[in-house]
Amino acid sequence: MTSRITGGIEDFEKILGDVQKGNVSPVYTLIGERPVTRPLMEKLTCLLVPEESMDLNFEFLGPEDYSEGKLLELLETVSFFPGRKVVAVQDPPFLLSAGTIRVRWKKAVDSILKHDTERAASIVSRLLSELSLSPEEVLALPGNARRDILQYPAGTNLDPLMDFLQTRGAELATCDPMPGGSGEHILSWLAERSDPDRSVLMIQAEVVDRKLSVFRKLTGCGPVLDMDRDRRDRKKGPALARNTVIRWAAEQGKKIENRAVELLLQEVGHESLTALRQEMDKLTALAGDRTVIREADVRCLAVRYRDEALYQLTGAIGDRDRTRSMKSLALLLDQEIHPLAVLQTITNHWKKMMLVSAAAGACTTGPAANFTDFRNRMLPEMIEFEGNSGNVIKKTHPYALFKLSRQASGFRLEHMLGCLAHLAEADFALKGSSIPPRIVLETLIYRLIEGST
Repeated sequence: MTSRITGGIEDFEKILGDVQKGNVSPVYTLIGERPVTRPLMEKLTCLLVPEESMDLNFEFLGPEDYSEGKLLELLETVSFFPGRKVVAVQDPPFLLSAGTIRVRWKKAVDSILKHDTERAASIVSRLLSELSLSPEEVLALPGNARRDILQYPAGTNLDPLMDFLQTRGAELATCDPMPGGSGEHILSWLAERSDPDRSVLMIQAEVVDRKLSVFRKLTGCGPVLDMDRDRRDRKKGPALARNTVIRWAAEQGKKIENRAVELLLQEVGHESLTALRQEMDKLTALAGDRTVIREADVRCLAVRYRDEALYQLTGAIGDRDRTRSMKSLALLLDQEIHPLAVLQTITNHWKKMMLVSAAAGACTTGPAANFTDFRNRMLPEMIEFEGNSGNVIKKTHPYALFKLSRQASGFRLEHMLGCLAHLAEADFALKGSSIPPRIVLETLIYRLIEGST
């Protein structure tokens, strides 16, 4: 069987051209982030199924309803309405393996950091179901065992997931274990009984294990469009994101200024098309009846991007993560955030950690085992410690204080006090020396993290 893996809008247009000529395949596989593959799937479906029969001749099978038997039944059941039937299946388990769990955890964390709660909840619920774990069980795991048990990717910060489970765990839907199936029955149907004039299988997948035998065989049964291939390419990725943004605007009956596109990519980045789609939806709503999305519209959203990036930087410093800290700093400076604004944010966070560290150290009952213990036992003592000298602890959300106390516990208080001199030196260097700001801030971050316990 000849591999038919392609990627990019140009290749998709060729697939549409073949369909228009009557060359229909029994299966089409679209790989990539949902905001990218969904409109492609809809466009392809509209060519395969006439509009008047769409309600009866289009079937969708989501992960929560999937079973191999149910999919085969939908493919082989003759529709009441004459014409071709399309059966779309989302993230079928026969294209996943244990090797994809780490990739899906990364997608979950990316969604959490982008505040895409609905998508994050969907991914996390499914992963916990596959691992036969509840949010409560994960939170109760010893810290040094969590990565191994969750099969969590090395180099990816675990804290966003733990925070998400703390605050959202009770809201996560309970998923039944996904039915298995090797996909061999689907391959058998494609090889022996499929008829593209009667029914077509359309697969939409965010993640696949390309090493699986079923995936390699699938590539010989019909076109496989890998929209992630260009996104991962360092040269083609920005061009793909740029063209995708322009296409999304056109689908809404709008144009977007070139300067607006470039600013959007600068603020959001080109790596996550899901994040770009979310911001495009907001920009479309912001433009209202106007037919052009302007640079000024993007600038209205830029403050939020900056605040999120600053939050990620201080979080990385508090977590003593040098790699993530340097990456966050580079993102901020590349976005032309003033170095003094970055320094002020670091300084404020550092002083707040010092206060929380001192207040936590004054508690007579020792460190808290979890957030509930912190809120019920430590927080009243910390408020009492602050007294009338300030209101930082009183005005900070209890869970934010819990996170700060966890971060502060990784630093010696003596080191934190000593770093006040480093913060002052950095301020002086940024205002009066010829040292490049990036070097000043990178050196400062290294000094802050260097004293972790």
